[in-house]
Amino acid sequence: MKHLDVEWLGFVPCDCPNLPHTLVEKMQNAIKPETEIVVAHDGEYIQPVVTMMKKTIFEKLDKFLKGGDRKIVMLHDLCNTVTVDFSQEHDAFINLNTPTELKKYGHLS
Repeated sequence: MKHLDVEWLGFVPCDCPNLPHTLVEKMQNAIKPETEIVVAHDGEYIQPVVTMMKKTIFEKLDKFLKGGDRKIVMLHDLCNTVTVDFSQEHDAFINLNTPTELKKYGHLS
C-alpha cells in the first residue's frame, strides 16, 4: 500500500452486490482536509469494510496490525474518521454468503 501512487484507497466487500452507484461520489464528497478515513453508515450500523482510507494513515495501520489488532472500527477510533449517511440505501449493504441468500435476493437461478 505504501507504494501506491494515489492519495486515497477504497475498499468494498465482494459479497455486497447492491452497493449504491453513488457510493464513491458520496464518500469523496464527505472528505475534508483533515479526514483520514471515510466509512459508510446504513442508518443503523457502520459498514466498516465499505471505506476509503487516506494513504497517510498506512503507517498507523501498519502499527495497528503489528500490535495484533484486527477490528477495523478500532482503527477508526485512532484516525479522523467521517461516516457517510447511506440510510436511504440501507438495503445496499446486504451481504450474500450462501446459495440460499443469493437465490432469495434474485442473484442465483
